[in-house]
Amino acid sequence: MLKYLLLLLLVLTAGCTSIGHRSSLLVNYVDQNITENDASLITSDFVRYLRDPFPPATTTFIVKTNDTEDKFTSLLVNLLQKNGYGVIYTDQPEKHKNQGINLTYKVMPLDQGIVLVAQYDLTEITRYYVRLKTGNIVPAAPFIARVDDGGKG
Repeated sequence: MLKYLLLLLLVLTAGCTSIGHRSSLLVNYVDQNITENDASLITSDFVRYLRDPFPPATTTFIVKTNDTEDKFTSLLVNLLQKNGYGVIYTDQPEKHKNQGINLTYKVMPLDQGIVLVAQYDLTEITRYYVRLKTGNIVPAAPFIARVDDGGKG
C-alpha cells in the first residue's frame, strides 16, 4: 500500500507543477485498455464526488467530444444526465464557455492500477484506483484536489 501512496504522491507532484498553466485544459483521454467495469466504477465514483461542489439541477458541464470512442465518456455523460446535471457534449467547448463548467479528464493505467485526473473551474482532482488480484479496481486513497488560486494562498 505504501508503494501506491508514494506513486500517487509522484503523480500529484507532477500535476501540481503543471497546473499553473491554465491556458489549456486537459485534453480528454481514456486509455484503450480501460475495461467497461473499470469505467463504470470510476464514473460512478467521480459523479458522486461532483455532487458536493456542484449541486445537480443547477449545474451544466461542458464535455469535449473525443476523437475516438472509449468506454468512459459515454458512461460519464449519461450518468451526469441521470443525476440531474446539464451536459453540453460538443467538439467546440470554447463556444459554450459562458453556458457551463468545462469538465476535462484523463483515465489511464498507472503501475498496477488506474489514475483519474480531472479538471473543472480552477480545480484539478486526482484519484488512484488499485487493481486487486480478482481483476477489480478499488480506490486506494480519497480524491485529492488542488485549487489554482493564482498564487494567492
